[in-house]
Parts: sequence; C-alpha cells; structure tokens
Amino acid sequence: MIATLGLSSPITQAAGILAAGLTICRTVPQTYRVVRISNEGVSSATWLITFFGNLTWFCYGVFNNVPAEWYANLPCFILAGSTFVLIHARRNTLKRGVFLAIGVTGATALTVTIAEASGHLVILSFVCVSAAFVMFLPQAYDAVTAKDLTGISITAWCLGMATATMWGVFGIMAHKPPVYAPVVIQLPACTTVVVKTVLNRRHIKATL
Repeated sequence: MIATLGLSSPITQAAGILAAGLTICRTVPQTYRVVRISNEGVSSATWLITFFGNLTWFCYGVFNNVPAEWYANLPCFILAGSTFVLIHARRNTLKRGVFLAIGVTGATALTVTIAEASGHLVILSFVCVSAAFVMFLPQAYDAVTAKDLTGISITAWCLGMATATMWGVFGIMAHKPPVYAPVVIQLPACTTVVVKTVLNRRHIKATL
C-alpha cells in the first residue's frame, strides 16, 4: 500500500504534518534546558550541524515542493541557531559562536546558489542528506564519553527518536529517499543519547 502513496495522499500529508510538528517540538525542550538549567554535556557541534541541516532542508523543501520541510525547518533552524549561540554564550565564547553561525548561513547560501545556477538540485539534496546523517553523531559521542550530561533534555531526545521514525515513514510514503535515508543513523544516535543520559542521571543520584 505504501508504494502507491504520494505527496498528494491525505495519509502522506498527515504523516508530513506530524513529522514537521515533532521536529519543532523536539527542539524546544533542549533550548529551554540550555537557557534555564545547564549546557553541560550538550554538543555545540550537533547544534551547529542541526542549524545548517534545518536551513538546507528548508531550502530543499522550497525548491522540491515538499511543504512539510518548509513548516518544520523554518522555526527549527531559528531555534537550533539560537541554541547554538546560547551554548557559546554560557561558555563565554559568544563571538566564536556568532562567527560560526554566520559562516554556516553563508555556506548554505553558496550551496543553494551553486545548485540553482548549475540546474542540479541534486547537489542541494546531497548536502541536506549529508548533514542529516551526521547531525546527531557528535551528541551521541558526547553522551557516551562525557561525565556530566545535566544539560541534555531527555524529553527532547525522546522526541528526536519519534521524529526520526516519522520522517522515515513520511519519506517512504512520499517516495523521497533523501528524507527517509538518514533515519538509519538518526534513530540509533537519538536512542544512544537517551539511554546514556538516563544512566548518567541515575549514577549522579546514586552518588549523592
């Protein structure tokens, strides 16, 4: 049945809306925790790549007529960029954070310009997919190696697991390999972050 569905299918559209909603919801708890509680254990690299990924996926949605990608990634690249800058502000490296965020924005503009000028939007798809494959890996690595994961929002990363799953479902229904392919990396990475953070919190409580 899934093979017969396309972007115009009500079921596919519903899956896209749900995936977009989850993407936005995934980002909010982590941003809140960084602002109100701590940034310990939070990977700034993951949020820089996420900012870049959300921005390029927004462009991908615009040029490839995938509205779900517009709705999800417009607020998310704003939130991800804000979270990245806030992490650097709390670590007293604000200028470096702002410089990197501007650099990523410029890299996105350059990628879109090259893709449009060459008439090969597959270039944009390749960049989007590459970012999506690796965006959560730095956080998964930090979750495994860091001793203090106070800043990581378990809620955000549980939502990340649900988000990855739903984008996979939507991508398959919409016949969009760039949308569903990254799930094979994203879902295990999100799961690793959740499991390691839960264990870290238990360990900290046990030592108090």
